[in-house]
Amino acid sequence: MKKSFYYSVLMLLSFQFAIAQTFEFSASDINIDYEKFVLPNGLTLLIHEDHKAPIAAVNVWYHVGSKNEKLGKSGFAHLFEHLMFNGSENFDYDYFLALEKIGGTDLNGTTNNDRTNYFQNVPVAALDQVLFLESDRMGHLLGVVDQELLDEQRGVVQNEKRQGQNQPYGKQWELLTKAMYPKGHPYSWTVIGEMEDLNAASLEDVKHWFKSYYGAANAVVVVAGDIKPQDVYQKVLSYFGNIPSGPTIERQLVNIPIKTTDTYQEYQDRVPETRVLYAWNTPQYGSKEDLHFDLISSILSSGKNSRLYKKLVYEDQTASSVAAFQSSGEISSTFVSYVNVKSESDAEQVGKVLLDEINNLIENGPTEAELKRVKASYFSSFIKGLERIGGFGGVSDILALNETYHGEASYYQQKLKYIEEATISDLQATAKKWLSHGKHTIVCKPFPEYSVTNVEVDRSSLPELGTPKPSKFPEIQRSTLPNGLKIVLAQREGVSTVVMDMMFDAGYKTDILGKPGTARLAMNLMDEGTTNMNSLEISEKLELLGANLNSNSDSDISSVSLNALYQSLDASIDIYAEVILNPAFPEKEFDRLRNEQINVIKQEKSQPLGMILRSMNKFLYGEGHPYSTPFTGSGYEKTVASITKDDVVSYYNTWMKPNNATLIVTGDIDMETLKSKLEQSFGKWNSSEVPTIAFTKGKSNTSNTLYLVDRAESPQTVILGGHLTKSYGEVSEVAVEQMVNILGGEFTSRINMNLREDKHWSYGAAGLTLDNKEDRPFILYAPVQTDKTSESVTELRKEINDFVTSRPATQEELDKVKTNQILKLPGQWETNNAVNNSLYNLVKYDLPDDYYQTYDDNVRNINLEDLKKVSQQVVNPNAVNWFMVGDKSKIIENLKGLGFDAIIDIDADGNILNPLKTNKKDVKD
Repeated sequence: MKKSFYYSVLMLLSFQFAIAQTFEFSASDINIDYEKFVLPNGLTLLIHEDHKAPIAAVNVWYHVGSKNEKLGKSGFAHLFEHLMFNGSENFDYDYFLALEKIGGTDLNGTTNNDRTNYFQNVPVAALDQVLFLESDRMGHLLGVVDQELLDEQRGVVQNEKRQGQNQPYGKQWELLTKAMYPKGHPYSWTVIGEMEDLNAASLEDVKHWFKSYYGAANAVVVVAGDIKPQDVYQKVLSYFGNIPSGPTIERQLVNIPIKTTDTYQEYQDRVPETRVLYAWNTPQYGSKEDLHFDLISSILSSGKNSRLYKKLVYEDQTASSVAAFQSSGEISSTFVSYVNVKSESDAEQVGKVLLDEINNLIENGPTEAELKRVKASYFSSFIKGLERIGGFGGVSDILALNETYHGEASYYQQKLKYIEEATISDLQATAKKWLSHGKHTIVCKPFPEYSVTNVEVDRSSLPELGTPKPSKFPEIQRSTLPNGLKIVLAQREGVSTVVMDMMFDAGYKTDILGKPGTARLAMNLMDEGTTNMNSLEISEKLELLGANLNSNSDSDISSVSLNALYQSLDASIDIYAEVILNPAFPEKEFDRLRNEQINVIKQEKSQPLGMILRSMNKFLYGEGHPYSTPFTGSGYEKTVASITKDDVVSYYNTWMKPNNATLIVTGDIDMETLKSKLEQSFGKWNSSEVPTIAFTKGKSNTSNTLYLVDRAESPQTVILGGHLTKSYGEVSEVAVEQMVNILGGEFTSRINMNLREDKHWSYGAAGLTLDNKEDRPFILYAPVQTDKTSESVTELRKEINDFVTSRPATQEELDKVKTNQILKLPGQWETNNAVNNSLYNLVKYDLPDDYYQTYDDNVRNINLEDLKKVSQQVVNPNAVNWFMVGDKSKIIENLKGLGFDAIIDIDADGNILNPLKTNKKDVKD
């Protein structure tokens, strides 16, 4: 070392505190002599002579840390640090015990985001043994890493994690890590790793990790102490020279997440005091601004004269402790400051005071005295560390650190120069740049002391259910305006919303008279502009009134709905009437929504269920039936592309008439008041003749036919089996609902329990009836894994056959679904929306006015014979046609053996491609 360096040390030790006020430290006065060698295999060797004691420090750094891990493989770097202390191929013995036997001190290994290191001080006489041990675990480790060792050290690491989490505020760092770095960032997981990742680490994973990062070219070895450089070089060459360099390594570049907004997080822990913590992302380790933050943190919290200690701990006495520090990383850093708030103090206020101190530093900068103090402290700590050749902050540590991170062991001089040259304005500018935005706050609050009662409950069985209260449905009131508009009201007192739905007898079925997709497009355009308002103005006015307006269609009904507050009902109805009576169908909106509908069709044709819903109606009802177009109402690409604005206007003028409409209303309003408001808004709406849609019974020309859409590489086959059954109201709908629940409508239904819970072939399978007013489909639905397609069809056939033959519904099953339904009834009509939905069904299906008032009794009174009778009327296994979307190349051969009358290839629009006849005699046993 240079004489000037010894002089600095002596001056510091002699004058101690006085030096900080009278002595100007200079980075150029501090120098660590070393010699550098690079072995042929790429290993970097640094040697420093220090003959004041007959010892040597050996410090080995591997440039690998947790940031080199991948998502789902966290904790490997730290886990390997543990594994490397448990012996090697030529010394299969615990390294700690071995080093202690030869007088090892300052002995440890550590891992952080960026590096892993192993270090020890030993008598010079033991240097050869240490070099042997370090080289053996670098080049000859994997032979002793077996499953038993992996499991043992995995357990040790997991307990280390638990130990950390068990400390006061132990969850803090993990929460902070995930909050400051987005998922996938190399710093977005903790060094110690996730429990599930550690559990998943295999022996192969661990060995691959070692081979990837523990080569000689990725390591720096520093030897310092009572040695001669050439002697050490020869020893290191002898022990390390034949170790492979290792593979190429990808180095991450600087990646500082820029947070533009402040974020907040809160958690509880078993601690005596609330901790308020603030954090900001800051520049990478070794940069000028990183060193500025070392000085800023000292100004804030280092020593009794620091700003935060002096203000919060000493003067206000509202805090028990404060801290501020720069957590530096190779590609990004985090500046952290926190305060532990005394229990009698206001944590929010104390946190604000801490922020005020930081903001004061940003606005005014540090004082000259503060800057001198923290600079002296920084130099003092650095120089004191140079007394030691090993350990944290010792000479070997400094050289290894700077060589690993910066490629130059003397880079510490540049850092010291950054400290020496830092000015008041520098620190103020750095603080302002990085601490003025993007703050994350974590507040840890003490977990309250709770207690339990001494009351014991009999838990040997569930308590008996109380008597379910009957559900209540409002009385139905009806009226009609002079223009033919029918009104159905369910008056409910004490609820501040009013819900209404203008129902037109139209829907997708009207497309049979025009172009498929017209009804859906027309209704989507209804709220996109009127002759007096554009769509944005409509939306803004409704929002100011607290109202929502929507337009929609299903197979039978086109509707415009309003959900309004009673206080603003008059103004809301005015807008509602404006939308219904004066739609403008603007050309711009027409073009946009027509293109959107074509895109919707394309999306449906890419989704397995969408493909079936588009194609099945054609085969269930037959060509030319009003329900034969796609179930979704979206139409076909060609037909939608051909729709003109005139078509939409014609649809509106044809179907949107008061004499073709029923307005259903639910809310705290009486009929007289409602009718008066409606006459003002809708009274001048003129009626006219409306066409009728001729319905005949839907008729499929096939049964037991499979319609197959080939979707290459599908991991699942979507199966849908169905046939037309009784219209809504032809049979007891209450019985139909319970029958469906038993067969396929609930999680514990027969079909779902079979394919999901028993076979594990599907995530969920079901049976249901669709909601058309006229003939409606009874459907079986099951998305299943591809290799169980034919087996799933067999199970579905078995379930519906057995249900109407050998294994009909049982009393136990009926009691279960009835009980479930009865217990749900009281909450079924909790909201006005829910009541209005039932009014919608009442009108759509021409149900009697007391249908829902007697619904509760009807559910309670249904018996098994009723249910069996309905099952026979609704379920017809012999009429089922099948629709599938899956990878034909993987499923067709087994499907051929299921005895379908025909297998017909179709596309997503139901166009027949090529029928493949299959004889029943080919059925496999």
